[in-house]
Amino acid sequence: MTDSFRAEFFPRSPVLSPTALKPVWGDCLVCGDRGTGKHYGIVACEGCKGFFKRSVRKNLNYSCQGNGACPVDKIHRNRCQRCRLNKCLDMGMKKEAVQCERKPLIKCAEDCSGENHTRCASLSPTNQSIHSVYLEKTESPCHTPSSPLASSPINGTLQTSLSQFLSSNQYDCILNPEHLQFKLNPPTLGVSTLSMEYVYEIATRLLFLTVDWARSIQVFRNLDNNDQLVLLQSTWSDLFMLGVAQCSSSFPLSPLLTLAASHMEQNEGGGDRKSPVQTKEPNMVEKIMSVKDLLFSLEKLELDSVEYAFLKTIVLFNADCSSLKNPKQVERLQEKAHCALKLYVEKQRPSNPERFAKILLRLPATRVLTQRAAEELFFSPLIGTVRIESIMNNIISNSLAF
Repeated sequence: MTDSFRAEFFPRSPVLSPTALKPVWGDCLVCGDRGTGKHYGIVACEGCKGFFKRSVRKNLNYSCQGNGACPVDKIHRNRCQRCRLNKCLDMGMKKEAVQCERKPLIKCAEDCSGENHTRCASLSPTNQSIHSVYLEKTESPCHTPSSPLASSPINGTLQTSLSQFLSSNQYDCILNPEHLQFKLNPPTLGVSTLSMEYVYEIATRLLFLTVDWARSIQVFRNLDNNDQLVLLQSTWSDLFMLGVAQCSSSFPLSPLLTLAASHMEQNEGGGDRKSPVQTKEPNMVEKIMSVKDLLFSLEKLELDSVEYAFLKTIVLFNADCSSLKNPKQVERLQEKAHCALKLYVEKQRPSNPERFAKILLRLPATRVLTQRAAEELFFSPLIGTVRIESIMNNIISNSLAF
């Protein structure tokens, strides 16, 4: 973990207002103008962002009047479009990010009427790459060209099932097939896969991916900004644990948890003098073993991508969170997600009537790690004593731009 990454995404000062903090980006990597965010894979200005988008969408071919080495800077960037486009690509802009930027939502059911029908029909989220240099290779949960969901016949069936399911009932305004895609790319930074550094990197990627997934849900973004922040502050650790279970095939989970337990055991005994922190939460080793039990129980259920998506949505829309401005609206969304999961399970597993109850019974176990325990286990070298909830707005600001 670099100091610059820690300073950029986990500052020491808490940020509590949804609008108080705006990320400060460096210069555009293409022309040197003021960068406004992470666009198509790199920090870029609005001008280069728009130029690249137009060029890719219209499949424009430019010619260079010089020798292919024209200056591309703030002053000369409009002089040679060929060299500007080449520099966009050379600096890391991704054509596939433009091509996958807008995804059509499934058609609303005929029984969606009035205001709900209008709102459902207008949903069209824009997806861009994660706003983090460190997470540059972590794919968006909403556009993953290499996702197993797109290539696997089994998962293709799941996507078809969800499309048919959502188009045949009144709950199609909550999720769409894009929300099935939740892929974590393990880090390729030369770090040993059996090290605590690897654990911290995986956890950081998964936290950003989880926030991105939540913010890709249109009805979530329709909520008041304060309520969005409050919900993520309150539920991030539960969503994180479900994300760990869902992505467990992407990394050696069991050995990593065993390593973490050993690491915490050393810290609790004060035997690891090189550890950046000493444990503050009691019984961390036992809690890690409980995490193993939770993951094993979820593995036995063999949840598919649809069930994971609805389960996480139920967790996200927690109307019991304090400080919500509109808890009734959140409660209605949770009820819709709850009913949608029930209908889906009944339709897909008619021979297993107990399945829905078994799935819901796993939810309390996602809280086996308190937020403080999760912070200590997965994020302590990055944030020290700072709470994730106090920097959630930083994470939101640096997640997908919609």
